Amino acid sequence: FYDADVDQIHQKIYFAHYWGIYSMNYDGSAFDTLVYSSSGGYSDGVAVDAVGGYVYWSAKYEYKIYRSDLNGDNITTIFNTTGYPTDVDLDLVNNKIYFGQWFTGARGLYSIDLNGTNLNTIITSGYDVHFIGLDLVNSKIYFSDDAQAKCRRVNFNGTNDTLIYNFQAGGFFVDAANSLLYTSNTNNNNIVVSNLNGGNSSNIFPPSTLAAPFGPLLFSICTPITFSQSPTICTGQSITVGNSTYTTSGTYIDTLTAVNTCDSIVTTNLTVNPMPDLSTTLGGVIITANQNGGTYQWIDCSDSSAIGGATNQSYTATTNGNYAVIITLNSCLDTSLCVNVNTVGIVETAKNNQLAIYPNPFSSQTVLQTDNIVKNATLTVYNSFGQIVKQIKNISGQTIIFHRDNLSSGLYFIQLTEENTIIILNKLVIID
Repeated sequence: FYDADVDQIHQKIYFAHYWGIYSMNYDGSAFDTLVYSSSGGYSDGVAVDAVGGYVYWSAKYEYKIYRSDLNGDNITTIFNTTGYPTDVDLDLVNNKIYFGQWFTGARGLYSIDLNGTNLNTIITSGYDVHFIGLDLVNSKIYFSDDAQAKCRRVNFNGTNDTLIYNFQAGGFFVDAANSLLYTSNTNNNNIVVSNLNGGNSSNIFPPSTLAAPFGPLLFSICTPITFSQSPTICTGQSITVGNSTYTTSGTYIDTLTAVNTCDSIVTTNLTVNPMPDLSTTLGGVIITANQNGGTYQWIDCSDSSAIGGATNQSYTATTNGNYAVIITLNSCLDTSLCVNVNTVGIVETAKNNQLAIYPNPFSSQTVLQTDNIVKNATLTVYNSFGQIVKQIKNISGQTIIFHRDNLSSGLYFIQLTEENTIIILNKLVIID
């Protein structure tokens, strides 16, 4: 056969042989004739786009470049050439087809888009271009010039035409990642490996027990694809790479299988930020978020609507109701519990009454002494969440003995109500 290409995704070999295009598995099984024509479709070139699902080939004596599905269906003429089209090769990154023309017409090296448009002449100079090899890393093309029986190299833009070997080539393979060039030498019937400039060359094939090679070089080299990512998530969230799931900060390396069956090595530098502290403190009509350094948005719990301009760490309620705060810290966001405020409008009354508390802080009991005599008053105790934790009713006189009972240590807020009017607001601190 004259040319071949590898479909690494489906592990098949496609090759051009006289009047046909054929495919088979790597092990030679599932041989299939995609195209056969004895009317002039003699092909010197075939190339596979396994991801797009197409195979391209030249039909030398028909002056055409064809494309079909990988199974040979939907054959389409991509381009009508002006000379015998020979080898074809693909640059799928830039959506280009490169091809040679040989023996008759406009001989040389050309490129077109994958859809057959935008013909570009790379180089002519009377070269009979037969076989080509692409160096996609360095944007260069190696080609055989059958007219002079030499191997040459040129940039994609046609500049820097350089002689590489003084022999006729039957095929190229460019391993740009390792800076190696493999060439079949049809003069001496062997395979030569060299650097990309043709230097430091040596014969690596054939051994004495095999016949000499003539034709295309077909390599399947898997160069690992590397990828690095640095995601940030919040406590309670996770990130999945392949079959692995991560929930804590660290650097993780996963080896996956890429679409071309080669290794895909993914390095994940994961940062896990803590969720904000959602606790709040209620002092009269002022609610304070205990988390420092975040951004804040206070909301009305009755309809979850944002309160305009309420974006500080503390919020002063203007009407009685239930309120919460949305806190964002290092891109992690959550909402506090709702806090009940029911003292709006009566705080001024409380300011006109004084309450002495001694001792304060205390551990077992304390004394509350009012300036004025109260009658049938109610003492209500709230925790820092605005929840009622204790209540004493039917209080009369000026002195109240307050027992800790089962209250835990911490800060509490008290209000003394007489005839449905709050007359005193204050704080208690209980210690162990």
